[in-house]
Amino acid sequence: MSPVLPPGLTTACHGQPLARALAVGVLAVPLVIVAVALIPAFLICPFLGAGRQRLLIRLLAGLRQWTAALTG
Repeated sequence: MSPVLPPGLTTACHGQPLARALAVGVLAVPLVIVAVALIPAFLICPFLGAGRQRLLIRLLAGLRQWTAALTG
């Protein structure tokens, strides 16, 4: 069972198009929101201090792990 989707949506890929579209939306919308929210962080990263750059890199690593958990 997927930790993100409700139990009824885990079988979405085997049938109903509406359930499949809902499952894709549930997975894709948070990823798009995070990507758009990080654009300012990418733009100002070169101007940050070393500590803030490390914090941003840890944040990106955590988001990469979160994305892998969602899509895996």
